[in-house]
Amino acid sequence: MIYQDKKQLSVVIPLANESETLRELYREIVRAAASWDDKVHTMILFVVDHVSTDNTREIVESLHAEDPRVELVWAPENRCVTDAYVAGLHRALNNGSDFILEMDGGFSHLPGEMKLFVEKLLDGYDCVFGSRFLGARHMETHVIRYFFSKGGTIAARLLLGMKMTDATSGFEGFQADALRKILSRKLVSTGHFFQTEIRFRARAFNLIEVPIHYKNPSGRVSFRSLRNALWGLFVCFFERIRGD
Repeated sequence: MIYQDKKQLSVVIPLANESETLRELYREIVRAAASWDDKVHTMILFVVDHVSTDNTREIVESLHAEDPRVELVWAPENRCVTDAYVAGLHRALNNGSDFILEMDGGFSHLPGEMKLFVEKLLDGYDCVFGSRFLGARHMETHVIRYFFSKGGTIAARLLLGMKMTDATSGFEGFQADALRKILSRKLVSTGHFFQTEIRFRARAFNLIEVPIHYKNPSGRVSFRSLRNALWGLFVCFFERIRGD
């Protein structure tokens, strides 16, 4: 449903076995959305696929029965993490959203910080990107993950000419037209490097970073992810050289 007197925001959140924290995450999002409800109507799109082997899907369905702002994006065809995010983003575009906000589940990102993105989108920015390295350190995670996040940002700045303080975060907001143009070219990344790829493709838009907190105790970074990140970096680098 499109609300004619308000902008519409879709919050896209891919889920993977999130049954323990999902209801609390929903409540925190609803609480945060109340602060802008006079200007923006909020939809919550939970993306679920076969990676979830617990009752995550059933919880989303029960939340939808309680609150029509909640929508299940069931995507069993997903082959990788990029597919999950892109499925949610396309659903948000197709439902008439003016703004799209993407964030992680499991409280890796804080719902209370969504307001920073909404305010900047209302101010007219095309893209709003969360930065864990803007100002004081806001990243609570294993040293290995911190190293690759910081190293990936340095590589993106050197090779891709990106000016951002954080090139690898997954907390970001878009005007619908900007996101549609960014997704008009197929993403080459199948792993989390797609976040950097999206930011690289957004470089011509009116963008801004906002400080965010991030929490993830895992230090696991697979060889497959590293290989895919290097390939994505290579592709984006040559796009920059060609001036695409």
